[in-house]
Amino acid sequence: MSDLSQSAGKDTKPVVLVLDDDQAICRAATRILELYSYTVLTAGSAHEALGILDATDDPIDLLLCDLVLPGLGGRDAANVLLAHRPGMKVLYTSGYSTHDSHRASIEQSGEAFLSKPFDVPELVNAVAEALKSKRR
Repeated sequence: MSDLSQSAGKDTKPVVLVLDDDQAICRAATRILELYSYTVLTAGSAHEALGILDATDDPIDLLLCDLVLPGLGGRDAANVLLAHRPGMKVLYTSGYSTHDSHRASIEQSGEAFLSKPFDVPELVNAVAEALKSKRR
C-alpha cells in the first residue's frame, strides 16, 4: 500500500504519512490531501510505515494515524515512528465509539484527533491545524 513515488524529494509541499489499515480511507485521504497540495504516503501497518521512514531521509511533516490498527495499536505505532522522526506531528483518527476512552485521553493531552467518517473540509482543516500546532 505504500507509495514512495510520492515522496517529497525537492518539493516544498507538506508531506503526510497516512497510517490506516483501511485501504478506502487511505485512497480517500490521499485524493483529498493531494488536491490541497500535500504530498501523501500511505501505510497499512506500523511495520510498513517504518519501512517508509527507513526508505527516505525526506521530512515527513504529519502522521495521520488510525487508533485501531492490526498488531501495534495507533498510539504505540505513533510513538515508535516518532522515535525515528521526532519532529513529525501526529493527527489521530478513529471511527470506533468503543475507543472513546482513547479519544478522551488524546484530547485531554492536547493531541490532535479527527473522528471518522470525516468530510473533505474536516480532514483538510484538521491536517492544517495539526501542522500549525506546536505539539507533536
